[in-house]
Amino acid sequence: MRDALNQLFRSAFGAEPSVIARAPGRIEFIGNHTDYNGGTVLGASIDRGIWVAARATAGRSATFASGHSPQRVVVDLPCTAKETGDRAWVNYQLGVWSKMADFGLKQPQGFEFADVSDLPPGAGLSSSAAIELATGLALTTLAGESPSRETLVKLGKKAENEFVGVPCGILDQGVSGFRPARPSRLHRLPRPGVRDRADAGRRALLGF
Repeated sequence: MRDALNQLFRSAFGAEPSVIARAPGRIEFIGNHTDYNGGTVLGASIDRGIWVAARATAGRSATFASGHSPQRVVVDLPCTAKETGDRAWVNYQLGVWSKMADFGLKQPQGFEFADVSDLPPGAGLSSSAAIELATGLALTTLAGESPSRETLVKLGKKAENEFVGVPCGILDQGVSGFRPARPSRLHRLPRPGVRDRADAGRRALLGF
């Protein structure tokens, strides 16, 4: 997938990316609609995911290319409204950029961005969380930031809730961002507004 990503980026932008990031999809055993109600959840990341590549640019715009769309999308920054129609697939990435400031993170002023995936959208494998986490890794790196995995997970959830407009809990982003090696027990996710964080014990790093 990395070779396909580099080829797409060079074809779309005529240059090499300065950062490449990846986040996995997930499967869910239990937890549907319980993650935002303080219930028990059990999920696992899988070996398929989304790869993204990016580089900073001098202008104040974001340009997107994707392996799943023949269209390049250019958005002026800062962006305050969602894209619609056949441009709506960039809203997850724009949401992450838009909400970075809410966590005290610098935002890249302009950038080029490409993504490829072997994670089928709409298959219940949380492609939305994967693109949010991978985007968060890439854009924070472009901006010279090094947030914790917990912050990236919260950033992805906030982007999906408040920009994309999906009232999801934190299960999908938490499983994508925190990959359990040998979980010794189940954890209950707290209700939003109580202590909205994913458990951060004994986890493997997200991979670039």
